[in-house]
Amino acid sequence: MTIRYKAMLSASAVAAFGLSTFASADLVSNFTDNGDGTTTYMVSADNESFYDDGNINGLVDEVASIGGAVITTVGWDNVTIEGGGPVHSVLWLMTGAGGGGPGWYHGDMTDIPSNSYDVAGANWSVNADGTIGAGWAGVGGTGEEGLITGDFYLIFVGTIPAPGALALLGLAGLSSRRRRS
Repeated sequence: MTIRYKAMLSASAVAAFGLSTFASADLVSNFTDNGDGTTTYMVSADNESFYDDGNINGLVDEVASIGGAVITTVGWDNVTIEGGGPVHSVLWLMTGAGGGGPGWYHGDMTDIPSNSYDVAGANWSVNADGTIGAGWAGVGGTGEEGLITGDFYLIFVGTIPAPGALALLGLAGLSSRRRRS
C-alpha cells in the first residue's frame, strides 16, 4: 500500500526547516507500508532544479501519528545530477541520537546513483511532532544551477493508517454510539 502526500510548504515551515524550494510538479513524497511493521517515506525528484549554494532542497511532511518512530534505514536510489557543482549532500529531517535534537542530518552523496545505511542501532527517530523530510544540497559553494532526479528515503518502525481506514474507524465509533443511545 502506498499513500501519496504532496506538500506545499508555508513560508513559516520553509523558514523553520531551512528549505530553499517549494514543492513542484516534479517533486513528490509518499509513504509505503512495507508489510513488516515498517514504513518507507520517500521524496522523489524528477529533473528538479537546485543551486550549489548550501541551501536545502526537498520536502517536509507532518504526520502526528508517527512522531518518535524509530528510524532503521536512510538512503537514496537512482540519483542523477547534472551541474550544480562538484559536492552534494543528501539530508534527512529527523531527531538525532545523544541529544542531537530535531534537525537536518546529512550524508555525502559520493555513491551515486544509490546507497543506503542501516541505522537501526543509532537511536535516530522521527521528530516528536511527526515532521519528517528528505532532500539534498549542493555544498560546493559555486552557485551553479543543477538538475537532480532520484529518490531519497528513510524507513521507520510503524505504519500509517490509510485515509480510508481512518474514515472507517470514525464511522465505527459513530455507529457504536448510536447503538448505545
